[in-house]
Amino acid sequence: MPADIERGMPSFLGLSMREALKQAQRAGWEVELHGSGFVVNQFPSPGAQNASGRTLRLQLARRRVEAMTLRRNNPPRFAQ
Repeated sequence: MPADIERGMPSFLGLSMREALKQAQRAGWEVELHGSGFVVNQFPSPGAQNASGRTLRLQLARRRVEAMTLRRNNPPRFAQ
């Protein structure tokens, strides 16, 4: 399990795919990507204390405006 999980899951929301991958992999997470662009949703959620496993799922949207609209109006959900 990634070392920083004791402090809660960090937020990757709003980061570019490249930056999110870099930060997540540096923290020891295996990353599963859905889409491209900027992070609009993640599982485990930001701040989660009980994240199990080593996989971080990120949903992305192509443009920041699209990402903000998706997040506000219709937040995507991951199957758990």
